[in-house]
Amino acid sequence: MSDTESRPHLPGAQAASLLNAQIVAGQDLRQAVAHATAIEELQALGPQLSAWSTRNEHVLVRVFGESERQDYRLASPPTTGTRSIEDRRTQLERRADARLGYLHGAVTRIELAEQIPCSTGKVIGLAQQGKRDNATPDAPAATAPDESSRKPWWRAALTSPWTIAICAPLIVGALIAIRSYVTARIAHSDATTVTGSIVCESGRQIVGVWIAASTGQKDSGYAHLGPPNPTGTSYPIGSTGTYSYLLPHGGSYAVHVGCGGSAAHWDSRNYSPLLSSRTADLRCDDPTGAEHGVIPRGKCISATGP
Repeated sequence: MSDTESRPHLPGAQAASLLNAQIVAGQDLRQAVAHATAIEELQALGPQLSAWSTRNEHVLVRVFGESERQDYRLASPPTTGTRSIEDRRTQLERRADARLGYLHGAVTRIELAEQIPCSTGKVIGLAQQGKRDNATPDAPAATAPDESSRKPWWRAALTSPWTIAICAPLIVGALIAIRSYVTARIAHSDATTVTGSIVCESGRQIVGVWIAASTGQKDSGYAHLGPPNPTGTSYPIGSTGTYSYLLPHGGSYAVHVGCGGSAAHWDSRNYSPLLSSRTADLRCDDPTGAEHGVIPRGKCISATGP
């Protein structure tokens, strides 16, 4: 995907607002799935999740353009036949988590696009301006017609159409081989568990921890809260507690922390920088003031380094 295609087609604040509304709706559905006690409830939630996913697709296309549609569909996990209520719940939770992860990643892309404006045109403009500034009436910027005849033999050979025609396929083949090797190395890397502690400095309860993996949305998800246990169930951990998450392919990651509210509705969203250590103890400043209904955002600082 090119830089132009990945940049939002709407103003950053409007795009983020649309996506955040979908995130909140998805968190409500996921909580309903987790609390369902009958197979009939889960069967009713399935169509609701599908309808929510369709709305996600429409919003993503509106924000990023038509090219986003296929990427979103490929990120959704396949649906398989299930019999027990636990299998059905697990499948719906995975569908919701995958799509929530994609939406979180889309919001992060918007934030990065806002922070790093495209400067290609500016760079080209400066380069052209430099050529004009260096030109004088005695030394014009235009190249003399016979300058190419004075090129060294090696430069003429490198720019020859025959050289390019012969070497280009070799270069492309080498790049494809390198990419395949790197992809294979990543695909076969060992999974890594990341752990740490979190403090919401406002004193509000930690209600959710999302791990955004740099290897992609399929490797991102909600972290386990509290000490490990045989059932893998998360428990309320107050304003201070521990978390753990299995990164399927290792790599760096960022931690998104919800302080206050509920698992479906975070009172504040707090973001860590990109981390590479396997253990990260975080302190989140957790702002408490909200303006115009916008969920406030804070920062989580690592006490154990990157």
